[in-house]
Amino acid sequence: MKNTVLNEGSTLTTREWYDFISIVSSLASGIHTGGVEATKQLLEMVDLNAEDHVLDVGSGLGSTAVLIAEGSGARVSGIDLSPEMVSKASNRVERTGLSEWVDFRVGNVLALDFKDATFDGVIFESLLTILPGDPGAELAEMIRVLKPGGLVAGNEATIDPEFLPELEALLAQHPAIQRAYTADSLQKQFESAGLTDISLLEIKKSQAPQLDLKGALQEIGCGGLLSFFLTAYPKLVWKLIRDPRLRQAQQVDEQITRLSKEYMGYVLIIGRKP
Repeated sequence: MKNTVLNEGSTLTTREWYDFISIVSSLASGIHTGGVEATKQLLEMVDLNAEDHVLDVGSGLGSTAVLIAEGSGARVSGIDLSPEMVSKASNRVERTGLSEWVDFRVGNVLALDFKDATFDGVIFESLLTILPGDPGAELAEMIRVLKPGGLVAGNEATIDPEFLPELEALLAQHPAIQRAYTADSLQKQFESAGLTDISLLEIKKSQAPQLDLKGALQEIGCGGLLSFFLTAYPKLVWKLIRDPRLRQAQQVDEQITRLSKEYMGYVLIIGRKP
């Protein structure tokens, strides 16, 4: 799948889009397919405990890492390509008093800065669909740092095999969508990586993640919401004014959201390292 969001020959990269989204995500966490409820379901499938050490790949604002630590007492290390995300996630952990259990660092899934067989579990959400490059290599690196018998657990958006050609064209234009999975093709991706005991839960219809001001108000409070509109929102508007590629990408994103409820879902999947 090739990205085609262009402005006079200049392609909006995945990194540029996520630098933009990182501003929006300061309004609320869990901005991935299925939201926080999908994360909770995935963690139930993994069944972590206080003896475990977990790697959260693409940790974003740290909401999943906090859920893991609060729910199971497990230690969590999170990595993200964005220094801004890592900074915000670290601040979240300090506020929640979980610094003893959770840490974050800037990192690349294709070159994880951890020794072999370090973790009892590896978790990712909306990762394989968005990262450029070979998803097999990304999974292989996650498996490398996983202890034998440990689990890889993921949440990935999927498409209906009978999806509209219109949706296929939109997915190809989105700067943060490199490939599309079905439940079967995602399972085969895990099998090709050498994972065993694979199990999955398929949610066939689920609207693409959207910002919910009511939910944001509950999560960050009036002060956080006010801070967003005073500080982050002007940056957002300025970026959209300055960069027509972002405006076009946002329009594509909105159209995908409109079609997603009918033609897109997500899969929660786990596999074991032999």
